[in-house]
Amino acid sequence: MRIFIIFYFLISTPIFIAQDTIQVYFQNNSAFIGKINKQVIKNHFKQNSSTKIIEIIGYTDINGTKKQNLELSKKRNESTIDLLKKINGVNLNKSKIINHGEVKNASKRYYKDRTVKIIYKATQSIRAKIKNAKKGDKIELKNMNFIGGSPILLKESKPILVELLKLMENNPNLKIKIEGHICCSLIDDQNLSENRAKTVYSYLLENNISENRMSYEGYSSKYPKHALPEKNESERTANRRVEIRIIDK
Repeated sequence: MRIFIIFYFLISTPIFIAQDTIQVYFQNNSAFIGKINKQVIKNHFKQNSSTKIIEIIGYTDINGTKKQNLELSKKRNESTIDLLKKINGVNLNKSKIINHGEVKNASKRYYKDRTVKIIYKATQSIRAKIKNAKKGDKIELKNMNFIGGSPILLKESKPILVELLKLMENNPNLKIKIEGHICCSLIDDQNLSENRAKTVYSYLLENNISENRMSYEGYSSKYPKHALPEKNESERTANRRVEIRIIDK
């Protein structure tokens, strides 16, 4: 896991970014998030299609009374929540908010204890995946899943389809192969995997993406995300999917 530390002495307070965690550090006795750090947080979460915030935990150093520190950690959490609410794609529903107060084990450098820790689960945007991909790479379209026994997309999958369309519109050199998959059976006697791939292909074609930039193919259940037979409906849904392969970009 790579760790990046960004310090903005004097003009701002530092931010620590790690996998699935981002920490904001505050100045002494302050709940203010500086302009630069606000932008760092916004840019961090904009890399993803959606982000579910799991926990927000506010801390202080050991200076001050326990009552004062508990109130200060609460204010730091509130500042952080106000910022997250302004970022598109960030989901705060059912997030656990913990006003911890002062840290249990103080560090030698107090600024490390003046922090809010944000724990989250993120879905990387298709744009970011394609940008980092090479020719021939396969890209999973998160939540691009289908009704069982059908080539009809789930309702919650349609925003991903729209995102893919926008990417194709904004990247005229991008060429893809659309790959369909099924769950539950080794035999695709209804040609369902190909029809699922064709659903995505047809949508893009109907919205003026040239057929010269696309192809599609069904792979039955040759490449399942979860081994057959699946253990539950969640695994079956995950196997009923479409992915794309980068042909050119």
